[in-house]
Amino acid sequence: MTRSSTALLKAVHAELFEREMSTGRNRALLLGVRDDQDVAFRAVVKLAARLERPPVEYIREWMASAVGRRLGIDTPEPLAVEISPEFAAAIGDARVRTDMSASIGVAFGSTFEGGLTQWKRDNELPSELRDSAAELIVFDVLVHNFDRRRENPNVLVGRDRVVAIDHDLAFAFLDPISPPEPALDPLAGMRNMHVFGRSLGSRMVFSLDRIQNAIGLLDEQFFDDLRSSTPAPWTTGTAGSNLEQTISMLRQRRDAVATWLPQVNAWIRS
Repeated sequence: MTRSSTALLKAVHAELFEREMSTGRNRALLLGVRDDQDVAFRAVVKLAARLERPPVEYIREWMASAVGRRLGIDTPEPLAVEISPEFAAAIGDARVRTDMSASIGVAFGSTFEGGLTQWKRDNELPSELRDSAAELIVFDVLVHNFDRRRENPNVLVGRDRVVAIDHDLAFAFLDPISPPEPALDPLAGMRNMHVFGRSLGSRMVFSLDRIQNAIGLLDEQFFDDLRSSTPAPWTTGTAGSNLEQTISMLRQRRDAVATWLPQVNAWIRS
């Protein structure tokens, strides 16, 4: 995998199968991986054989993760995970070995976040996490991610952390049924379904100033780095056009932030 000096995506090699994750529709795997500096760590990896439209899901997951991290959203580090034929063949579990063998190449993964728990829909939001929760709503509106729902939180929490995971359904504006003007849409319908949509209100103190400023700083260098960091196998077919469409729409969403963000702020506080 070739990387530029401004690569946003770390390349690693899979070297140990630990287990299947207990949650998630894509049945992700917990693997031991090693980077080019010979540092070993654990990663959550999604296999192409277990996705509906690979590599489209990889593009969406990777780009949402990269944008989120640039905006200061707490989300695991994205990884380009090289799966070799030798690694796949050595797995003892026959079912996993079959899916791994059908996913040879570069898979999307992210660093494993230990010591955190899944957010429960009826949890009370601690005051110290209000800004993080409000900013996560803004991020999901920016990238049109309707999948962080109360029934499917895709959020891990710690004492002072709100960690967003699973972004493979982001960028809904790419789908056939999308808002008429996605560049300006505040996605008001997200309020009732978002995991934090009812956790904030008019009596709670939080600020969106920091993330609004961060959105305004999504510049052309960042978009160029997104392109150059994307593994070539992920840009085949529809996925390649998705990458360019997504960058184009992110520009428009950025430029229109003064239009849609005040509306989001209003419905968060209502």
